[in-house]
This record gives sequence, C-alpha cells and structure tokens, in this order.
Amino acid sequence: MRALLKVIAWIVGVFVAVVIAAAVLIPIFVNPNDYKPQIEALVKAKTGRQLTLHGDIELSVFPWLGLRLGPTLLSNPPGFPGAPFAKVASGELRVKLLPLLDKRVELGTVVLDGLVLNLERNRNGRTNWAGFGRPGVETRPTSTESARGGGVPPVEAPPIAALAIGGVRVLDATLRWDDRRSGARVEVRNLNLTTGAIRPGRSFHV
Repeated sequence: MRALLKVIAWIVGVFVAVVIAAAVLIPIFVNPNDYKPQIEALVKAKTGRQLTLHGDIELSVFPWLGLRLGPTLLSNPPGFPGAPFAKVASGELRVKLLPLLDKRVELGTVVLDGLVLNLERNRNGRTNWAGFGRPGVETRPTSTESARGGGVPPVEAPPIAALAIGGVRVLDATLRWDDRRSGARVEVRNLNLTTGAIRPGRSFHV
C-alpha cells in the first residue's frame, strides 16, 4: 500500500506539473490547447516519460486557475512495451491565482478520474517506476532485494511533492501488476482513494 501511494504521488506530481506549466505558459484568454507541445516537452524533460494530452484542456480563471484535462497518457520507460505506465480519463485541479503573483502555489484537490496504473517488473527484476523523474537513470534491485525475491525499491518523492496540496481524489481506478520474473499477474478494479490535505513533512488521512 505504501509503495502504491508513492507511485500515485508521482502521477499526481506529473499532473500538478502540467497545471503549473500551464499557469506559467498560458496567458489568460487564449486557447490553452495551443500550448500542449510545450507542456508535453516540459514533462518529458522532468520525468523522462512521454506525456500525451489526447483531450482538450479546459481553462478557468479567478479566484482559482482551474484546469481540466481529457484523456491523458504517460508512457513507460524503454524496455517496457505495450500498455502505457498510466492513463486517466480526466483530471482536474485548481490553483489559487493571486498567490502565483508572489511565486507561491496554493493547490486545491487533485482529482484523477478513471486512472489506470500498469505496474510491471521485467525478467531482469527492473520495475517500470524505477528511476522515475530522473531521465536516463535506471535503478536495478540490490542483491539483498534479489535474495528476497525482489522487494519494492524505494521511490524518492519528486520535487513537486514538496508543494502543499488540498487533497487527492482517485476515482474508479484500475491497478494492474505484471511480474514477468515470477509470472504473477494481479488486476484490481473500481478503486477509490481520497486523502486529506497533504503538507510537506506531515502525515495525512487516507
């Protein structure tokens, strides 16, 4: 459960990065969809993963900068063909507009609807979330982990996780686990997750 929450935190971090990028790149009263290539390039630079924004970006302003995304995909790293690492049917987040003028980011609740998370371990023991956020870096299990049959390697929080977030709501999620080394496959559907406010260095309710 702890490892799953860390992976979901990465997904939320990517989504928040999209919103912040939009806040910086998109002037008010323009079509936010014109800036999709810049947003996708920024996520690629920060995570090493390809973000694909299939749906329209809907923008609202004052007193919150609100963004709603349509179908969105986040790719796997090289060596993991097939289904994408994660996809959402829609996502929504609001950022208070006035604090941005003071270079402060105050976020509302992040909503991810229809999240599908495909977690994999290949035959060499490498997971598709290892090295997340560090382009070009691959993390392999230690000999101790291998002796235990492969533990879940620690996942460091991305810089975006240091931001205060009003909460996270994950609706109607599907979690898939495919272990190519052991042959184990698990799929869980209709998952829902709601957290309280998330503050740096503090625990939060789930």
